Amino acid sequence: NKVGRSERTNSVVEPKLSMQWYIDMKKISKKALDAVMEDEVKLYPSFYKNTYRHWMENVRDWCISRQLWWGHRIPAYTLPNGEIVVAESIEEALIQAQKKNPEYTIEDLKQDEDVLDTWASSWLWPIEVFKGFDDRCFDKEKGKINVQKNEELSYYLPTQTLVTAPEILFFWVARMIIASYEYIDQKPFEKVFLTGIVRDHLGRKMSKSLGNSPDLFELIEKYGVDGVRYGMMSLAPAGNDIFFDEKSLEVGRNFSNKLWNALRLIKGWEVYEGENIENLPVINWYENKWQKMVNEAHKDIDEMKISEALKNTYSFIWDDFCSWYLELIKPEYQKPIDRYTLDKTIRFFENICSILHPVMPFVTEEIWSHLKNRDENDLCIVSPYPAKGSYDESCIDRTNIALQFIIKNRDIRAQLKLKNIEKIDISVEANLFEELKPLLPKIVKMIAVSNIQTTIDEHKPNATSAQLNNMNWRVYSEKEINVDEQRNKINEEITYIQGFIKSIEIKLSNDNFVKGAPEKVVQIEKKKLEDGQNKLKNLLDSLQSLK
Repeated sequence: NKVGRSERTNSVVEPKLSMQWYIDMKKISKKALDAVMEDEVKLYPSFYKNTYRHWMENVRDWCISRQLWWGHRIPAYTLPNGEIVVAESIEEALIQAQKKNPEYTIEDLKQDEDVLDTWASSWLWPIEVFKGFDDRCFDKEKGKINVQKNEELSYYLPTQTLVTAPEILFFWVARMIIASYEYIDQKPFEKVFLTGIVRDHLGRKMSKSLGNSPDLFELIEKYGVDGVRYGMMSLAPAGNDIFFDEKSLEVGRNFSNKLWNALRLIKGWEVYEGENIENLPVINWYENKWQKMVNEAHKDIDEMKISEALKNTYSFIWDDFCSWYLELIKPEYQKPIDRYTLDKTIRFFENICSILHPVMPFVTEEIWSHLKNRDENDLCIVSPYPAKGSYDESCIDRTNIALQFIIKNRDIRAQLKLKNIEKIDISVEANLFEELKPLLPKIVKMIAVSNIQTTIDEHKPNATSAQLNNMNWRVYSEKEINVDEQRNKINEEITYIQGFIKSIEIKLSNDNFVKGAPEKVVQIEKKKLEDGQNKLKNLLDSLQSLK
């Protein structure tokens, strides 16, 4: 038999039966169970609902008395005849006692020496923090609280979101829900966000005894406070444990540097009063793309997908703002930028600071202070979080075609090993030309085009064919193309695309798939087949042009 011993004295711990105070949990748990099962109180991630339901349906009476010298002492008083009265104070207990025997005095009352279990105090937290049990709103006869008589309680309850650890889902969260329905008949909060545990690379919980916790101050010194914050939050999908990896902190540090370098670029521009109409399509694209990202961030946050919202915001800022927007509006070397574009860009950067500030408060506040002259009360921390709004998807799609066109032509230049000063000619289909027209001046500059036309010359030498969304174009260079190398590359692509087409054809020839799959899925596969066939035709044309 394993004998329990005291941790401090090593003395044998002897079990001892004693009188305890209990709460009948089955009697008061039904409403709290229904509230979570019916999503009146939402748990994130939702898989904890099953765990919650199992515990609540099998709940046992709760022993709320503890034999300690600290805590809220149980307000029960034993009379000389062995009866017990419960009251808020000894004076009220005496009044009750004297109804039984008028000769009782305070000296005859003995208060219970036990104190309440920690959770039996803290389960009242959403209520008692606003003094919900004082005389102005608590009906002692009914044991209920009139919320309307307490201005703060009426305003703050229910709270929006409780963030806590899953290991106290029952000790605290469930009991707060129970208490709120028991005394107020309403939920204490709308959402419960259950966080994961930070673990080391072996999956062990970090602890002092194992010595597997990194030194936080060393991490901050190496990656910066904001780098550490971003890195940890980007690793933390709702409810899942976090496996600590310093590489994520490095990503956070690099992100901070990226933001700072973007500020340095903008602050280095000279400015002239006016407006550059070539930048207007870029600004219009960015505003719509930004609004779409903000709407998606709100949706992710509403669903408590914090890490997803953060990663999407990161991708937008790194790719769309820093890599594309700033490159597209950047004036030529040693030339100024127009006032309208600069003011818009500063406003865009302010919005970025506002959306990142909850996660990266230090670098965003510093950038905010440098973007323009401000008074001491104009701080990023009090700026509004970007709001949801409408956006033009067609504008985003049209500009994305132009950006993909730039990327593909840069790839072609790299394949042909062209230097930056070596110009290319491009001929595009008329429909593609119409898609590119708003950003044509930017395209010409960014891929070093000397001439762009809408008539494709099939016989012009040194040509490379390309395709985007089933729209074709050809790139011509004065540099002689290595025909064998190009032919081998095209043949490799043809082999791959033929295999792809064959796999789709097999899938679509399967009656079980066509009849059983949703119509939308079948249409997607048909579209893949059509795109593949167009791609194959374009590759075969390119191969033919090399002969």
